[in-house]
Amino acid sequence: MISFNIGEFGVVLTRKIVFGIFLTILLIITIYLKLDLNGHHTHGPIIPIKESWEEVLNECGRLAIEEHKIERMRHCESKYLEKTVMNWRGTYT
Repeated sequence: MISFNIGEFGVVLTRKIVFGIFLTILLIITIYLKLDLNGHHTHGPIIPIKESWEEVLNECGRLAIEEHKIERMRHCESKYLEKTVMNWRGTYT
């Protein structure tokens, strides 16, 4: 237990309160470091892949994942997570 006085005002802090304040400050620092000044999530370096967007959709699209849920999701995350498709062909509608 920590206690101190500020003039006539006394403050008593238990270990639980000090630990909670410490965790709150740590959380704020972590969130600040994970977000840039514009509020966007920061990413690591761009890692290009050879597959086209159509190949990614065929391999990891909704229909492919519905057939083999967990195995397919793990495969797609390990193969494509944080990577960028460089061979883009298609139209934006």
